Amino acid sequence: MEAGIDSANGRVFARFQSIDPLTSLPPSLGGFLPPEDGTGRGKGHFSFLVRPRTNLTTGVEIRNVALIEFDHLEIIATDQVDPQNPAAGVDPNKQGLNTMDAGAPSSSVAALPVESTSPFIVQWSGVDDPLGSGVASYDIYVSTNGGAFGAWILGTNGTAAMFTGQVGQTYGFHSVAHDGVGFVELPPGTPDALTTVIPDLPPPTFSISKHVDLIALSWPASYAGLGLEFAENLTPLVDWEEVTSGIAESGGIKSYTVAPSPEEPGRLYRLRWP
Repeated sequence: MEAGIDSANGRVFARFQSIDPLTSLPPSLGGFLPPEDGTGRGKGHFSFLVRPRTNLTTGVEIRNVALIEFDHLEIIATDQVDPQNPAAGVDPNKQGLNTMDAGAPSSSVAALPVESTSPFIVQWSGVDDPLGSGVASYDIYVSTNGGAFGAWILGTNGTAAMFTGQVGQTYGFHSVAHDGVGFVELPPGTPDALTTVIPDLPPPTFSISKHVDLIALSWPASYAGLGLEFAENLTPLVDWEEVTSGIAESGGIKSYTVAPSPEEPGRLYRLRWP
């Protein structure tokens, strides 16, 4: 066997030849590749690896065609429509096609609310460079309270999963994408999304009671972010305003006292919970 590279023409060549050990000449009968009889015994192949030029961009196509010569007979191109008739033209589908992917993919975890009840859904997405091989899988990492990231999900082709956390803990997430040719996204230095787990509380109770000429509004103090708002009417484009003073707290209950006046229009109150 003799093989090499014709660098001037960008060709790889190989020459297979059987030699009779007694005469050092080609044998009169037989050889290393017998006639094909439908069993595959007469089939052979030649494979090689090449490193593409470094300046090739994603989407560039590299097509390979072999030119085969048996026993000094007419040369056959592997992309011929008819192997016995070169005049019939070529079939591009018979060419060995390699498409360049020169860039790594990118991905991110979708933003999360500041506070979440557990479990909560984490979603992510990614893209490869245009004309690239496409995103093949994702690795999802999680950090607790700003600590080091650890693997949560590895090698998934999904784009969402439920995460179960502990109340009071803050979790950060980031993703790392892999594309179809093995390029891997560099991990980001910071989380893509953060959220703090809060208790899964039922909707708060808003109580109204009257004491002589006063009306008392009360609600649980244990609901973080719960605010009292008021509006002068319910006409379109209601302008709700937050009550910022006069709220008392005792025994785990917040309260606000209203003194209605006949001279002033009635106000509407509501609790706002994120």
